Amino acid sequence: MNAQIKTLGAIWTDPFISMTKDDKILLLHFVTRTGVYIYPVDINNIQSFITGYEAGRKNKCHFYESSKDLLSTKYKIKYLSDGLLGQIQRLSEKQSTSNIVTFKKIAIEIITLDGLEVEVGKVLKSQIIDLVSKIEKTGHPWYNETWKDGWLSLVSVNNQWFRQLWNKKEWTIIKSLDKEVLAGNIFKNHQDKIPSDNLLYLRDKFEQINCT
Repeated sequence: MNAQIKTLGAIWTDPFISMTKDDKILLLHFVTRTGVYIYPVDINNIQSFITGYEAGRKNKCHFYESSKDLLSTKYKIKYLSDGLLGQIQRLSEKQSTSNIVTFKKIAIEIITLDGLEVEVGKVLKSQIIDLVSKIEKTGHPWYNETWKDGWLSLVSVNNQWFRQLWNKKEWTIIKSLDKEVLAGNIFKNHQDKIPSDNLLYLRDKFEQINCT
């Protein structure tokens, strides 16, 4: 069955979607723990990994084609001679994000396009909870711009499937955290990388919910 999404009042049907549950879980692990699979983590190595994975799947996964089509149709970023990387670069410039963040957001959108697998949801939620746990009063080695990119890559509050990952109280806090991150309010100052008071407060509230 072809996957469909609503965009600007129209329905986009992707004829390429044929990823299995195993494809989705492996690709989500790659998106959430990219440094485990490639080094250095850059957009060229990401493309090499995806190309290799699709070749290993005998071109039955269609992640590359689905990404190209989604960028062209939903985001109006044409596929030109610079390929998928060019599309990602141009969307990154348009949205003022890094190529890595853009790729990961598109990848998650492709993975969840025809519904949210339970196992996929569990992996994604656990990674976001791990990000929340790194908001520490004394700072954390991974609480820096990389943490911010991780949040921007994985959190998608405007999508209904993402809302389904959380209970009502969790959802309220996740939305508040996202608002602070988007506003750039994640550090007390940019020298010591200590979380802002608002993020520390929200992290404590989130932990209280999950401890009761």
